[in-house]
Amino acid sequence: MNVYETVISRRSIRRFKDTPVPRELLERCVNAARLAPSAGNLQPLEYIIIDDEKLL
Repeated sequence: MNVYETVISRRSIRRFKDTPVPRELLERCVNAARLAPSAGNLQPLEYIIIDDEKLL
């Protein structure tokens, strides 16, 4: 699947499973987001992984 196909096939998810997401996958997602460009290269972003439901 190329980027175009990925973008046009996106959908909204409103129900989620209780299956935990592996830590490695979370870290890979955050790293991919971190490498994305920001306006003017300002990089005004912070990523926080919350893995304890009590903290929500």
